[in-house]
Amino acid sequence: MSNLYSGKGDKGRTELFDGQKVSKSSDVIEALGCLDELTSLLGIVRARSDAEIAEKILAVQENLFLIQAVIAGSPKEFSDDKVKKMEDEIDAIENLLPDIKTFIIPGGDEESAWLDFARAVSRRTERELLRYREAGGGVPPPALVYLNRLSSFFYSLARLTSHKKALIEKAPRY
Repeated sequence: MSNLYSGKGDKGRTELFDGQKVSKSSDVIEALGCLDELTSLLGIVRARSDAEIAEKILAVQENLFLIQAVIAGSPKEFSDDKVKKMEDEIDAIENLLPDIKTFIIPGGDEESAWLDFARAVSRRTERELLRYREAGGGVPPPALVYLNRLSSFFYSLARLTSHKKALIEKAPRY
């Protein structure tokens, strides 16, 4: 039986998909860690969602794993068609919603709150990948666009879940 640990990272270094060994505090590992955190958070969101939304979340998780693989040196590609599919998803959800003319305070119910939390974490992940790319790291442009769309996707899903439940969401009073 194999162990669930290898001990290879005990000295603060890890190996990427392409064989490159890097510090666990490197920019690439920080970027990969943010993607991993978002993917894990989406596991909670998916577990607490209805089947239709859970299917959409699973597709996002698959895409985030692909982005991680590409950043870690896999020869796989992350293409523009994934961005187009995400935009189509957002457009379809938006067509089901009344016009939104204000910011919404998260917390209409638990499901929408988790989706809003995923929105915030996706924004941080996008910033981290952009930071990594600006420092010379390999992040394909479609992956950055996809991450930018994710915050809109989670926002629209949060509003949709509240709308389906006829919840009155609160706007900030400033």
